[in-house]
Amino acid sequence: MNKQLNIQWNFHLPPISATEWHTWSGPDAQVYEVDEIILMACKKGLNRFHGWDLSRIEPKALNQWVLAASIYKRGVMTRIDHQPQKSLNISGAYNIHFSENQSIPWKYLPKESFYVIDKNVLEAWPELKKLRYTITTNLTEANKNFASVKMIENEWIKFNRPCDWVIIGGGITGDTAAFAANLNQCQFKLVPTTLLAMADACIGGKTGVNVKGHGKNQIGRFAFPSEVLCWSGWLKTLPKREFKAGLAECLKHGLLANDPIILNNPNQYKSAENIQLSWLKQVVQVKSKVVAQDPAEQGVRATLNLGHTLAHALEAISHEQDSSEYLHHGEAVAIGLLFASYLSYYVKICEYSTHEKVEKTLKSSDCLIAPKMLMEYTGHKNLESAEFWDHIMKYLQKDKKNRGSHSHWVLLKELGETATQNNSPTIPLEYSTVQRAWNSFINKYP
Repeated sequence: MNKQLNIQWNFHLPPISATEWHTWSGPDAQVYEVDEIILMACKKGLNRFHGWDLSRIEPKALNQWVLAASIYKRGVMTRIDHQPQKSLNISGAYNIHFSENQSIPWKYLPKESFYVIDKNVLEAWPELKKLRYTITTNLTEANKNFASVKMIENEWIKFNRPCDWVIIGGGITGDTAAFAANLNQCQFKLVPTTLLAMADACIGGKTGVNVKGHGKNQIGRFAFPSEVLCWSGWLKTLPKREFKAGLAECLKHGLLANDPIILNNPNQYKSAENIQLSWLKQVVQVKSKVVAQDPAEQGVRATLNLGHTLAHALEAISHEQDSSEYLHHGEAVAIGLLFASYLSYYVKICEYSTHEKVEKTLKSSDCLIAPKMLMEYTGHKNLESAEFWDHIMKYLQKDKKNRGSHSHWVLLKELGETATQNNSPTIPLEYSTVQRAWNSFINKYP
């Protein structure tokens, strides 16, 4: 097996052209702090297709507003004095290295780089403590926010600002620290330590953090690493629950491509010991091919959000709870995948047999959590209640794929083929239709 995969990328800045404009004026235009500007945009419900007209912003505050626009929804278009910003094309490449070393492959970890390392990884692998310029983080979805980005930035400044970063951890650590590196114009290497991060988060250049009360990854940038190291050794110390959460994302890639290598006998991948590097590389290749076609997520890349529309809503609900235990991303994705296939059947896009194949895959891999656990993580004792649906609706309406008054979904025609409408990879549905499908689905879950 070739133990290296080369990823080519090419996209425009800003990544999305505006289809309508929001003019900032009056008291709103007097705000100067980036996080406050972002919060205002979230509260106004501005989506990634809303350009920002900054013509009425005071000159002394303009830089902050331009920065805020560049990170809101991973970048929205701006115009000043009726002149839209010029589009910039950028491109590059990086290698993903797959290693089966018996010990940490130190040759990929330069001594003079600045390291951001997840606390749990450092505890499991204490030999990492010999790295010189190191900070540890303890990031969860609850504190995956702009304040944590600034914290990492401030710690980096204390080390006399080495401009080569190495980020060792899971997807949350990678998303947050890579965003901080990009804001400071530093190149970064990703060393994913979870199955979820290896299969998904380290590919595609998405960085970003959450905005409490407004959903996941509302701010960030498209920023690509200089290099990625996937070492299978990290998985040996990964908790079983984290492993299964990552497996759900891997199976999503398999369902999208109808890839027999990924989907064949998913029961065999219930533990990290059984993961073959060739299998993991196949998972990575599925996503990398899609990203290469559409780096800025203007078209086909949206299909990678299969299962994520519901998943992000469930995650957001979970993080509202005052608890240290919450619904993990992959767990939410597994539920979302099952619902997306059922919804596809419900609106007559696929045959019931397609939904059954998805269900069989997820159940045999043991990725679906029990209803009792979903109740615990979301704080809802009755999953069939109107209150739970209203809570889900609150976040469905904030989904980044939405346009107009409809909820937009990635739906399956069959394994390996998603539905399209007017050349769009997402299907607009009335919220009432989704609700009826949910009521029918949750009564049968899992």
